[in-house]
Amino acid sequence: MSFTINPTQIKRREYIGLAGLSVGLITAVAGIVSLLFLLPLDLSLIAVGSAAFAGGVLVLMHIPGLIERSEKLWG
Repeated sequence: MSFTINPTQIKRREYIGLAGLSVGLITAVAGIVSLLFLLPLDLSLIAVGSAAFAGGVLVLMHIPGLIERSEKLWG
């Protein structure tokens, strides 16, 4: 079992985190903009967008911990 982090895995996590941020932000803004038309749909768009944005932030926040852990094993 290897404890090292593959750079392609870190890059994949960065892409997932950035995609979550962008999709969440676009979805939340679309929900806020269309808040005047369909209230239940807009509230669900805002909730999904906020959840995707928070998921993207969490993914990006955990990347430095993974890199630091692998450096401690080697140094």
